[in-house]
Amino acid sequence: MLLFSSYCCKPNSCVMSHYHYYFQFTPFNKFIFMLRTEAIKLYRNILRQLQHLPDKTQRAEIKEWARHDFEAHRHHEDEETIKRLIMQGKQQLEELERTIKRANG
Repeated sequence: MLLFSSYCCKPNSCVMSHYHYYFQFTPFNKFIFMLRTEAIKLYRNILRQLQHLPDKTQRAEIKEWARHDFEAHRHHEDEETIKRLIMQGKQQLEELERTIKRANG
């Protein structure tokens, strides 16, 4: 959108100012962006680990649990809360990895 808007519109046009209004990057927004990226990476790692789980029923249950957990905490904006949730998620991922190794091993 930025390339299209800047190419087709004058810099002071309504479209450009409208774009900048909604997509300004303040330090807080950059922080949220970085944490959101980390949370998405964590979620994808959980889904990747599930592919190694032999039982499809367990795989579906854990996938639903993970999806529900991420959706339930999506609204948080406090830095410490988000960091704590990501740390807990990483610990749960490590536990899942150990459990899968034992199941397959």
